Amino acid sequence: MRNKLTMSVTVRFFRQLAWLLESKCSLPDAVTAMQEAAADTDMKRLLEKLGKPNNDSIADWLCMAPEKFPEAVISALRHAEEREKIPESLEMLASDLFRKDVMEDGGRGVLFYPAALMMVMGMIGIIYSIFVLPAFKEMFESFGAELPWPTRMALTMGDWLAIPFAMLTCLVLATVMLTSFGKRASGLYRMGSELSQQLLAIIGYRQFRSQLVWGRIVRIAAASAQNSLDTAIMMRAAAANTLDAAEARILLQTTEGMAYKDLPEALLAMPKLPSFIREMVVIGKKTNRLGEALTFSGAMATELSLNKIGVMRQRFEVTAAIVMGLFVGFMLIAMYLPIFKIGQAVG
Repeated sequence: MRNKLTMSVTVRFFRQLAWLLESKCSLPDAVTAMQEAAADTDMKRLLEKLGKPNNDSIADWLCMAPEKFPEAVISALRHAEEREKIPESLEMLASDLFRKDVMEDGGRGVLFYPAALMMVMGMIGIIYSIFVLPAFKEMFESFGAELPWPTRMALTMGDWLAIPFAMLTCLVLATVMLTSFGKRASGLYRMGSELSQQLLAIIGYRQFRSQLVWGRIVRIAAASAQNSLDTAIMMRAAAANTLDAAEARILLQTTEGMAYKDLPEALLAMPKLPSFIREMVVIGKKTNRLGEALTFSGAMATELSLNKIGVMRQRFEVTAAIVMGLFVGFMLIAMYLPIFKIGQAVG
């Protein structure tokens, strides 16, 4: 079951708790400090639901509100308690959730521009098709003249473009709305996330998303290795907090390989591992600097992907502006050509 809280509250909850425990506060004292500092309704409700801990076990405390935290996350915290690495584990979870939320916002940003563009184009097309062009058609029929072919095309274009254009516009708008405002309803948010991935795949976003996922995997692996935590358990916790089905599948596939192999072998056995990550894993293993190699690879994968996404968004916006200009220009030509024809007919 996925986290029903907003990402902002979850990230703050894990990070505050990690810092308080790292400062040698006991769990009850840390909870008291968080309750005193809580400044918004969501955080207050979460802490009220959890109540006071009965012991120093964070996993037992979070089980008091199991609908808020996936079982895989609680299992990861139990594992961290056995290794005495609770602050490190909480910090990993907070960092992972924060980075994932940034990636999802990037996807919504890519979709927002075409949604706004299609709305404007649709409004222009509706106004011209319903109010402007039919008036010219009636005027020309009264003169016994024939409409120019651009005007005839504009009149008929609405008949076969209206339904698919309206459906696509509604689909994009629904995706943006669900992923922006449906975070409290996990079913709606998951639907919006899946729709966004399918729409983004059309414009080539998925290949960059895949690289971001690999960056996330190696970051989790690096942090787990550096803190002596079981990477597979931490991967399952990350997958439990993932809405993208494809991303969760890659994370779980990685954990399956780790059950039978050590970390470098499990990563190198993944068929779609990016080449530069593969190189860093091999060099890191040979030089006994695997953690540093994975950290560098994760940062590099994220940076490269975000740069490519930024370039793609700029190109898409320029292309969309050109399409918009051509559309408006065609509609203007379709509207003014009959005026010239009327002048010729009257003359």
